[in-house]
Amino acid sequence: MKKISYVLLMGCISLLLVGCATLDSNDEGVKISNENEAGNAEVVEEQSESDDTVADGSYYGSLYSDGKERIGVEDEWGNLPCIVYNTQIEGNQLIVSGSMSYSATNDYENSETSDDMEHVFVFDDNTEFKFLKGPEDSEVYTAEEYVSGLEDLKDSGLALVIKVENGVTTNVSLSE
Repeated sequence: MKKISYVLLMGCISLLLVGCATLDSNDEGVKISNENEAGNAEVVEEQSESDDTVADGSYYGSLYSDGKERIGVEDEWGNLPCIVYNTQIEGNQLIVSGSMSYSATNDYENSETSDDMEHVFVFDDNTEFKFLKGPEDSEVYTAEEYVSGLEDLKDSGLALVIKVENGVTTNVSLSE
């Protein structure tokens, strides 16, 4: 009886091992299983070209350089604050550290709040960097000038608003 149980157990284990396949990635960025029963590779899941692209929509967070400890802690109204405590430029990327609110439809009432992280926004020559002092203010700054100017406002509580379309930042501005 022990031999039969042992043989059955080994058979079940063998079937389980045959049914499991490891995933590999080929040169085209597609995950494939090893092989199916006919010896052909099966496509399991396609990967996107870049996992670093931020979703299109609007992002915002209030400027508080010393606000990192408040991220993730509900305020007196039960809301999670969106706090930006650092901004920097690296090449064509605006890197914003902190918690930001995100809305795909510009509806901030139904937005999502991120964890404390580095948000990387790609920009190009068409991206507008503005300090909005009123509707007539249309002066556009370079990315470097803008981040340098944010240093003077790092504890202002003003909202840094970033709009992204087709994976590229189109507008960066401040709002009350």
